[in-house]
Amino acid sequence: MTTKLIALPLALSLGACQVRQVDTVDRTLPANEIQRLLINTEQGYLDIEGVPGLQDIDVHISLVAPEFTTKREARDDLQFRLEDRGNGDAILRVESEDLTHADVYLAVPEWLDVDIIDGSGAIDVRGVNSVIIDDGSGEITVRDIETDVEIKDGSGDLTVRNVRGKVVIDDGSGDISVHNVGDLRLGDTGSGDVQVF
Repeated sequence: MTTKLIALPLALSLGACQVRQVDTVDRTLPANEIQRLLINTEQGYLDIEGVPGLQDIDVHISLVAPEFTTKREARDDLQFRLEDRGNGDAILRVESEDLTHADVYLAVPEWLDVDIIDGSGAIDVRGVNSVIIDDGSGEITVRDIETDVEIKDGSGDLTVRNVRGKVVIDDGSGDISVHNVGDLRLGDTGSGDVQVF
């Protein structure tokens, strides 16, 4: 089973400079022997969906840059790595220099454990086995997780919903909203409202 991810054309205004989706990158890695996916991203949106029956890790990257940027310049600016480490772990690394930022869309098997280190940008994770996030800044949404969730966040609102296992949160600033989790442990919550349902 394969899942096709589609990013809509992007045209945003950044001050006086127009930015747009310059290019896309698509990769697939068989996941039959993989239990954990290690993700390292710098900036941009990160979207991860666990898909029942999927046997691959499907990656779609949207390269966003100033409108004068060529595809070659955008690709040269991107540092991208996706590989099976051979010990049950796979690694995805997406980095870029000053020219571009990369929005990353992932469809993965629902049994995967996902471990994320992210610099900045929104994160949305759903439908996987477990999640660990170490994030600098940006809104985080985690939902429909089979076992445990651990989040360490510098700033940005957090929403966690429908987690069967334990949820551990350590947050610098931003509102926290937690709905329907097995066990909640709050460390430093910094500034912002905390709501537990």
